[in-house]
Amino acid sequence: MVAKNPINDFSQSWLFEPLMDDPTFFAKKMFGGLAVYFWGKLVFLLTEDESDFTWKGKTFPFAIWNGILIPTDRSLHESLEAEFSDLVTHPVLGKWLYLHLSAPNYETTAKALVTAILRRDTRLGKFPKMNSKTQSKSGKKLLSKKN
Repeated sequence: MVAKNPINDFSQSWLFEPLMDDPTFFAKKMFGGLAVYFWGKLVFLLTEDESDFTWKGKTFPFAIWNGILIPTDRSLHESLEAEFSDLVTHPVLGKWLYLHLSAPNYETTAKALVTAILRRDTRLGKFPKMNSKTQSKSGKKLLSKKN
């Protein structure tokens, strides 16, 4: 039996088509969304929940889990927000940026972000942290690239 491709479960996944021909591209479900990996980095988390506008008693003018989360370092937020004006700091995951589906230039910005990933913009994406499965036999963690 062939496993179902998780990309087919998300209406906005077509945005990632330019990445899909690269052998390093893969996607998997994560936290109810679609995690997109490219060159070993988690580059996007696509979420499609139109119903949640509130976090810790604060209501936002956009659904907080309906768009693209961009893993990056907080120190890079300012430069990315300057280049991609529709990006905001995610209300729940403040270390990541967010392009909500209701942003005025959602599609244009999403395509520009994909183009930046194809150019290997080092500001975008995070290498996954290693877990216990990646430890050596001696129990020491192996070194990994950090961004």
